[in-house]
Amino acid sequence: MRDDPYIYSLSEQIDKQSQLAVGNVAPYFSLPDVNGKRVARSDIKDKYILLNFWASWSGHSRKEYASLRKLHKTYGSKSNFTQIGISVDVDKETWKLAVKADTLNWQQLCDLGGWESPTVKQFMVRALPTYYLLAPDGKIVLQSNKSSAVEAKLKELLTK
Repeated sequence: MRDDPYIYSLSEQIDKQSQLAVGNVAPYFSLPDVNGKRVARSDIKDKYILLNFWASWSGHSRKEYASLRKLHKTYGSKSNFTQIGISVDVDKETWKLAVKADTLNWQQLCDLGGWESPTVKQFMVRALPTYYLLAPDGKIVLQSNKSSAVEAKLKELLTK
């Protein structure tokens, strides 16, 4: 059955998903911000990094913004935490307008590749929003679609 294309594809997906398990090092990424400056995961040292995959057209993403703004207000000033939004948008102006209109005041990145973006594929994003919380050593400490799970994990990690 291993020669069956469906079984082979399924096996590949399982292997990729297991690489994104808690405790594994997150994939490398480098994406442009709203000003066109490239930002790489390796640029951020000694910090917990919250990656938030979202899109301007995603109602579920927009429902989570209040929680994300609260997290940014609570933990954004801490020296060992940063938050990064990674958009799945394909239109630059729509993306930039959403960042401004929704007051997403933390770093926002997008390569305008939509669902075909290499970063979106690397992190196997299938639904929006999707969150990954990375430890200072680059290892994944949480993957979730709920900001409440992120909030609980951050409280556990950053209020010691």
